[in-house]
Formats: sequence, C-alpha cells, structure tokens
Amino acid sequence: MAATGQGWRSTLTTRLLIGGLVITVALVATVSGFLLVSRALQTDQAVQSEASNRSATGYQLLVHVTQPQTQFAATAVARSAALQKALATSDATARAAALATLFGSGLGGASSPGSRVAVLDSGGSPVYTDECGAGQTVGSCESQAGPHLGTATASVALAIAEGRLVQCEGSAAANRLAGKECPPGYEGVELIGNTLPAFDAAVVVRDSAHHFIGVVVYSTTLQAQFARFGSALLYTPALLTNGNSPMLFRFDPAQNYSPAQGTADPLWTSVLAHHPASFSAKYLSGPGGSVATSYIAVTAPDGSVPGYLGVEVPTAVFAGQTGADERTILLIGVTAIVLVFLIIAAFASRFVVRPIARLERGVRRIAGGDLSSDVPVTSNDELGRLARSVNQMRNQIAGYIGHLDSSIERLESVSHALTATGEGVEALQRSVLAAASAIGGGEARAALFTIDDGSLEAAAGASLSVLAAFDTEEVAGLARGEHIRRDAGDVSPGLLAVPMMYHAEVVGALAVWSFDPLSESDERALAALANNASVATENTRLYEQERHTVQRLRELDILKTNFLTTTQHELRTPVLAIKGEIELITAAWQQLDEPTKLELVRDMEISARLLGDIVENIVVFSLLNSEAVTLRTEHVDAAAVINVTAAQLRKNFREGLPIELALNLAPNTFIVADRERFEQVMRALLDNAIKFTPADGHVSVTTRQVGTSCRVDVADDGIGIDERELPTVFDHLRQVDGSRTRRYGGMGMGLALVRRLSEAHDAEVSVTSTPGNGTCFTLHWPLAVERREDSADKAS
Repeated sequence: MAATGQGWRSTLTTRLLIGGLVITVALVATVSGFLLVSRALQTDQAVQSEASNRSATGYQLLVHVTQPQTQFAATAVARSAALQKALATSDATARAAALATLFGSGLGGASSPGSRVAVLDSGGSPVYTDECGAGQTVGSCESQAGPHLGTATASVALAIAEGRLVQCEGSAAANRLAGKECPPGYEGVELIGNTLPAFDAAVVVRDSAHHFIGVVVYSTTLQAQFARFGSALLYTPALLTNGNSPMLFRFDPAQNYSPAQGTADPLWTSVLAHHPASFSAKYLSGPGGSVATSYIAVTAPDGSVPGYLGVEVPTAVFAGQTGADERTILLIGVTAIVLVFLIIAAFASRFVVRPIARLERGVRRIAGGDLSSDVPVTSNDELGRLARSVNQMRNQIAGYIGHLDSSIERLESVSHALTATGEGVEALQRSVLAAASAIGGGEARAALFTIDDGSLEAAAGASLSVLAAFDTEEVAGLARGEHIRRDAGDVSPGLLAVPMMYHAEVVGALAVWSFDPLSESDERALAALANNASVATENTRLYEQERHTVQRLRELDILKTNFLTTTQHELRTPVLAIKGEIELITAAWQQLDEPTKLELVRDMEISARLLGDIVENIVVFSLLNSEAVTLRTEHVDAAAVINVTAAQLRKNFREGLPIELALNLAPNTFIVADRERFEQVMRALLDNAIKFTPADGHVSVTTRQVGTSCRVDVADDGIGIDERELPTVFDHLRQVDGSRTRRYGGMGMGLALVRRLSEAHDAEVSVTSTPGNGTCFTLHWPLAVERREDSADKAS
C-alpha cells in the first residue's frame, strides 16, 4: 500500500508540474504570438505606407513634371512659325531638309530628358524623327526594327483625327468646340509598339489659315523619367498594364531602370476588372523577395486607363528588428517556465500531495463497494470540501442504487404490459402515458407525439399549446434522435423529451413535464419506455391492419358469392326461357299457327338480346377494370343514338314499354364518344329508370348544350333513392335493395358501368333523388370541337 500510495502521489505531482508547465508555455506562446503579430502588422503597415508614399510621389512627378514639360515642348514646336513654314513646303526633300535644319538649330530643345520628337504630315506620314539619332533619314530610321512614333501611337492617331475635323479649324477664340472636341493636345502613358512604356504628347500643327498641316509628337520613355527621379523614388518602379492579359514592367535601378517585361499575377485580373483608381498588393518579385506596392491608375492619351504605376518596396527593409524581438521573447519565456516549474513543485509537495493521501483510503473503500463509512474530514479548505463531497456522493450512490432497482422493476412490468396488450392503439397509448407520468413522479404529465418529415404532431395527451411550446431547434433535435431537456423554473415545469425509435428511424417522441428534478436514470428509463412503446404501438397497428384486411377480404368474399349467385340467376332466366320456347316449338310445330310461331320466335329473340346485354356488360366491365378497353371516338349525334337505344329497349317488351317514355332531344348536338359505349351508357340509364319506375309511370330523356358539354337528363317518377344510399349508387355490384329477396332484378353493375365509361370519355355523371318522387341521372358529355365553334358563331 505504501508503494502504491507513493507512486500515486508521484504521478499527481508530475501531472501538476506538467500542467503548470503547459499553462506557462501556453501563456508565453500567447504573449509571444501577440507581440510577433503586432510587430508583423506594424511592419506590414510601414511597408505599405512607404509603398503608397513612393507610388504617389512617382505619380505626382509624372503628372506635374513630365506631363507639363512634354506638353509644353510639343506645343511650343507646333506653334513655331518656322516649323509651320517648313511643314507647308510641298517638296518632300526640301521639307525634310528644312525640318532637319530647324531641329538641328535647337528647335524643341526645352523638352524633358530622354525625349524623342517626330513630325508627321497631314496624311500621317513621318517627315522628321530623331528616334535613330542625327544623320539618319526618316525612311532608313522607320525601316529599322523596334517601336516607332507614328499613326499606331494613340496620341498621334487622336491628333490626326482632330486635325481632320472641319469644325476644329479656326482660331481658338472663334472655335466654340476648343477644349472639348478640339483640345490643345493629347498626352498620356502608352506602350509604343506594345513593348516600350512611354509618356507621349501630340499637338496638331495648323498654318496661318488654321488649316491642318501635320502633327508634332514628343515621347519620353518611362525608363528615362524613372532614372531622372530615382533619388525620389528610392526603390524599383513598376508599370502594370490593364486588359485581359495584364503585363508587369519592372524598372530595376540596378539595371539602369531598363524595363523588364513579365506576366502579372492572374489574381490581379479580377481586381483590374473593377477598374479601381488605385489598389495595394504584396507579392514575390524575383530575387528581391517579398515586396509591397500601391498601384495608381495612369491616363492614356484617349482618357482611358492603360495601366497602373507603382513602386515596389522590399519588406526585408523593415523586417530587421523582428529577429531581435524573437530572441528577447525566447529569453523571457524560458525564465518564466523555470520559475513557474519551481513554484508548482513546492506547492504540490506542501499543499496537495499529502492531504490527498488521506483521502485515498476512504475513496478506495467506496470504490470497493463499502458505502457504510464516511471519508474523514480534517480541514475546511478545498480538500476538506472535496472530502465532504465524496461523502455526499456516497449517500447519493446508495440512493441511486435503490432508485435504479425500483426503476428496473417498474420498467419490466411496463414492458411486459406493452408487449402483451391487445386492446388497441388508444389503450396502449394510455398505458404508455401512465408509465411515463410515474417515471416523472409527483404531478408529472406526459404526452406522445409523431414525427413525420421533421414535423412534430400531437398523438396523445398533447394540446396545441403544448405542441407550440417546442421551438424549431428542439423539434429538429428530436428528429435527429437527440434527447431534449429543460430545467424547471419557478412557475414552469421541467421538460424531458426522448425520441421513439423503430427500425433505427425516429417515428415519434415521448415527453414528460415535471417540477421534480429528473435524473439521468429517469432519462434512461424514459428512453427505454419510448423504445418499447414504439415497438408495441407498431405491432398493435400492424395487428389492427391485419384485422381490417381480413374483414375486407370477408366482405369481398361475400360480394363474390352474391355476384356469382346473381349472375347465375340473371343468366338462367333468359336461357331457360329460350330453352322452353325451343322445346315448345319442337314438340308442337305442326299444331301451332303462324302468328303463334312468330310470337315464340320473337320471345326467343328478346331473351337472346337480354342474355347478350348481360354478357356484354360483364365483358366491358372486366376490360375497364383491367384498363384494356379501347375507345373508338368520333363525332356522334347524341339524339340519334338515344333514339336508337330507346327503340331497342321497346323491342325487349312484347307488349311495349310498361311506362311512358318521353324524348326531348336537341337536334344537331354532336359529342365526342365511342358510339357503341355511349349507347351502352344510355341503355343502362334507361333500363335502370324503367326497372325502378312502376307501371304507367313516366321516364323522360332531355338533352341540351351547356357551355362546352352536352347535358343529358334521364328522369323518372319511380321509387327514388334514399339520401344515405346516394354516395354508393355507382358502386360495383350494389343496389339500393341489396337483400337476397330483393324485388328488382339485375346484377348491380349497370350504374357502375355508366360511371366508368363516362370517366373514360372525360364525362361526368351525377344523381339527384327524392324517395317516392323519382330519380334524375345527369350526364355532362364533351361536345365535338367544330360543333362548339358552330354554336359560338350562331350565338354571335
């Protein structure tokens, strides 16, 4: 025991030391990280500020120094009377010589360093240029490779276009368009020959009569300007071109500011697409490492933005102090770690390890199952409170064990009741709610819910107010299979809701509201009850479904038996009649007179027709049930078909119809129908009306057009139909008098056939009736299209 205790104390001491060390390291790391991040932010801000200042300086020098000098030089030369005179010379050789003499004598000498000058005539042809140096003719210079000032230069092209405008001729005072369509010149940054970044200024040259005679263009390369302003820029200038494929020109001071062309970062394309006035960037720039810059939009001669001017400032210039900061932070951290380690070691030995040893023996007794004795309490500090908490825990464990024993017994009895109940779903739900309330204790109440597609619905014991008490997150949690718990308040009970699982799916929820605290054991008991309840509920529901299925099968069996019995009777009647009449004719053929023979043959014909109608109805109904019937629709005259049907029915009665049949048929009423099936519908309706109308009664058939349909009313003043029987009048094998001793014959299939054939034609059938006053069946049958149009034309 001593060795074990010593090992345990050593382990705890080690953990305390490691914990203190970890805390110290974390604290030092946090402070160090904060200092380093702050230093890095300061460095980044300083670099970016320097880049912004240098870029702004370069932009201001370009705008306020290079631009005025270049524009002034070009304007002065263009306004020179000597230049205008030389340029107006018609002889090309003399003109070139005169221009060379003028520029050789110092004309245009006030331009900025690195400038090049070119003069073009009104046709855009160069007549003088110093791009290739003295002694070079224009033709030989233009033939050399490399970028040249000419009509391809944007400033020159704009100046030539202005010079050719008639409205720009005249003095500036007289020209109302001066400064708008006729500015004094065109200047800006552009790429000469798409390869040489330069600042150009082009001015229109006019003679004394203000006629356009040429263009003077001054161009100074950005290389020369950056070399000129290098002491102000300090770092490497750069030009980022605009467009779908931006290029980056870097003017390295170490290379005499010679432009080096490279591909820009593809990410800048999205930035340039928004046409910003300026933007900042940080990137790797060759051997110089990481640089920061601020790009400022520059203007082209046509006023567009050809690119962005910036100055690359190396971040290494401002990062020199970071290494010293890191060494200082490391030294402070190591010192703090050592001091904290020593302090924790002394504290652990004096105030932690020894008192804990006294608690060890008592805790071991509890761990071994001895709940009869308390742990000694020797102080009022944290360890003393820990000892008292251990004693409270011992008492709670003893109480929990007793509570669990009773809960298990209760759950076993509830589970047995759930799996054995056979009184239906409602009785089962009442049993579950009673068991859940017992788990909640006191005045607890319980409720059952169903969950379908994440929606919570009340099943038993829950009102709308209870259902609304669940918020969206709680409902979603139950749908995911999570337990929901809410503590009790002063006036509101606590809530414990658990999901009901069936086949690993959430099918519902069981909730308990109680003012008593609900422990974890209560939660587990409620979860077990919910799972048992879901299985028992599903079993009970399946049992009821099976019972309903068996009951339905029995009803269908009765319907089958009645159908076979009725069919046997309905088929036997005409067959026996035909058989008897054939036997009579065979036995007494010689003794019978001709009228009697004809009457017997007619009786056989009527019986055969009735037998054929019965068989046809059975066949058609079978085809409709199997969806195998084929309709041959055509435009049918409804009145003609009804007349034929009425005539056929009259033939079925040897002495004529027993009732009075009135036909009120609208002429030229054409419908879309299968003629044979529509005749079958009308025969069934008329047969039904005659069957249930007493002798000397009245049956009427009326047709008329109603909108896009033909309305057919078959009315009688027969026995009528009770209001309770109306919903089932079109059911298969159903008659109002369904008893075995019913007065009226028939198989109960005629009206069912009427409804099925009507639906197959997109028609509607309905019935109204008053017992004792007769019945009216109404058809709404679709009219033929052209007949609808004819009717509309007649109406208009």
